[in-house]
Amino acid sequence: MSLKQQIEIEFISALKAKNATLVSTLRMLKSAITNKEKQTGEEIDDAQILKTIEQEIKKRQESQKMYKQAGRDESAQKEQDELEILKNYLPEEMPIDELEKIIDEMVAKLDAKDIKDMGKVMGAVMAQTAGRASGDKIAQLVKTKLNA
Repeated sequence: MSLKQQIEIEFISALKAKNATLVSTLRMLKSAITNKEKQTGEEIDDAQILKTIEQEIKKRQESQKMYKQAGRDESAQKEQDELEILKNYLPEEMPIDELEKIIDEMVAKLDAKDIKDMGKVMGAVMAQTAGRASGDKIAQLVKTKLNA
């Protein structure tokens, strides 16, 4: 079953259960997926759906931070609830040691010497990890590796 089908099934279940937070979050996610499909002109695959989910998570994190700064704790909590729902659709996070091993392999394979090669290494590592590690974490580890 594709990720899109799984989201649709859970959306229908949430509607029947009258779970307002889950319904609104999944409705927003379905809308984001539909918008992405309209942009590309074709149906998107699970990898692109995962990327869309990561983008939505990032939006929620930024909104939550802004709400906390403004003292709007209720809105910040709503964003946190949506964040938790979206995180359920991401694959399990890759352990740091496994990620470092992949980065080491890519640095050696691409013969990356300094920070100028960071983009090449990042692209290769992101392709290999496929949503199992955050871009921020990968960037931090690659930068550390190339500066060493």
